[in-house]
Amino acid sequence: KEEDVRMGVVVGRREGGKGVSGVLHLAGRLKDGMLSGLEWKDFEEVARPKIGGLQWLRRAVREREAGWMLFSSVTSMLGNVGQTNYAMANGFLDGFAAGGEEGRIVS
Repeated sequence: KEEDVRMGVVVGRREGGKGVSGVLHLAGRLKDGMLSGLEWKDFEEVARPKIGGLQWLRRAVREREAGWMLFSSVTSMLGNVGQTNYAMANGFLDGFAAGGEEGRIVS
């Protein structure tokens, strides 16, 4: 949830006594199934931790110089039977990192 992410960043700043210098985004959720058997909710369930989590983190972490490491999967490039939704979510992270700010975002 977005509020959990925001509170985690607040607590991290308070405990560390400084701004955020780096972010590791390791969220993930699997819900495998053949494309013909998937419903939109199956895509949303898998995308929420990766795509939603990234958006929530970007809103919570305002430090422009913070480095970002997004944990994606080779599935986004090679595919895997039954993991269309998982590949889509990881592909989003890869695309976001490719358009990153001066090499501070890697996937």
